[in-house]
Amino acid sequence: MYISPRLTFRRASDPPGEMRDIVKLGEGLGPTNGVAWGDYSGSVVDGDNLTDLWTVQSIADSDGKGDTIIVKVPMPATSR
Repeated sequence: MYISPRLTFRRASDPPGEMRDIVKLGEGLGPTNGVAWGDYSGSVVDGDNLTDLWTVQSIADSDGKGDTIIVKVPMPATSR
């Protein structure tokens, strides 16, 4: 498997120590060319609704160079 971003999460109401299923955000297309990875990766809660998550992640293209994936992860509000 080539460098490929994934995420998982848990809600406060989920059982302690358990995570939701892994979500694939993208698939790497080739081996890396040996440079550093992840320097510009990160995630942040959406400032407009304080619920959704935005994540920026590195991924390898078919030449082994870095590409970027930007994903909005919708997190619907749940009733308490």
